[in-house]
Amino acid sequence: MQLIELCYYSTPIKRFSEQELRSMLRGARERNLILGVSGLLLYSNDIFLQILEGSREAVNAIFQSISHDSRHNDIAISYVNEITFREFKSWQMAYISDLELKGLMGVTDFKPCSMSAAAIRSLLGNIRTSL
Repeated sequence: MQLIELCYYSTPIKRFSEQELRSMLRGARERNLILGVSGLLLYSNDIFLQILEGSREAVNAIFQSISHDSRHNDIAISYVNEITFREFKSWQMAYISDLELKGLMGVTDFKPCSMSAAAIRSLLGNIRTSL
């Protein structure tokens, strides 16, 4: 089976509460377990950044669903790559909050729209090694 990773970012239509985030994560983890998808969700400065890893069909299906989710605005794909192994294989959906991003990485002004794909990949790699 050919694996891909897809990384996108989006702006929510409103600020998510901790309870709303937990509910969304619970649903994503259940769906990802069924579809064999792993990844990470980062929420900082009212911006979502998510990486999805899995079969092309599963990742594309999830991304299409997200693309039509009315809770998201300004969805943009940062990169899509074929991969030989998963960076987040043990996570149906790891989660990094704003505070964790600042504490772990020292990132204080998170703006993926102004970051290159290489810079985003580097940040995600640093997060992975910190988990």
